[in-house]
Amino acid sequence: MKPERIVLCEGYHDRAFWQGALEHLGCRDPGADPVLRRTVLDPGGRAVTRGDFAFDTTGGAFVRVRPCRGDRALVLAELRRLLRELATRPVERFIVSIDDDGDARAGARHRGLPDAVRAAVAAVDAGATANQQGDLLAGGGATVVSATAWWTPDAHGAALPWKQTLERLASAAVDAAYPGRGAAVGAWLAGAPHTDLPKAFAWSHMAGWYPEDGCEGFYRFIWRDAGIAAQLQTRLAACGAWRLMQAMSA
Repeated sequence: MKPERIVLCEGYHDRAFWQGALEHLGCRDPGADPVLRRTVLDPGGRAVTRGDFAFDTTGGAFVRVRPCRGDRALVLAELRRLLRELATRPVERFIVSIDDDGDARAGARHRGLPDAVRAAVAAVDAGATANQQGDLLAGGGATVVSATAWWTPDAHGAALPWKQTLERLASAAVDAAYPGRGAAVGAWLAGAPHTDLPKAFAWSHMAGWYPEDGCEGFYRFIWRDAGIAAQLQTRLAACGAWRLMQAMSA
């Protein structure tokens, strides 16, 4: 039976970003069809529905990406629920994907595996231990639990939102690949209301240069631009996510 891996993320935009990353790394959507989308079953025979996305890796593993209604608490609750089911539903690896939410103006830095994730695992499996990479080994060591928080080391400025989120990560990568776009977005937002909202920056990039892709398409298709993908990889390596994306797609 194929090993199953699960990404638990906050919302649909995170799901689209993971979709683009996994496709960039060679994963394939098993339900894709030129005429009518096919039903996808996971290794346990369960249909992939209710907003989940599925992928086959080049190495023969099955990946499920599950958004949790934009709520970090629901991400952690789902992790606990699935950990309790390991005896009947084995999972090779979980990745918890959340926003860092730190303040870039204060020089916030990625803090490794969030304490909330450690607590969620410990609540179900008190015997879970850590490996050399800082991931947790649950289920007697058969299941790896990892976490990544969207964060970027770029200096704060008018071209980027102050909050460490997926929107900041994407905006920084696009601006680095295409210098001048961030300045244009920053200048426009300087005269607009609600300029402290991270989504205002990402959607300004989308509206200005990717309007036909829409909001979810923006996060998926920026991975198809080689220049942006390279900038994303650099930032994801800094926050520890690139290692996990490679592990998930292998």
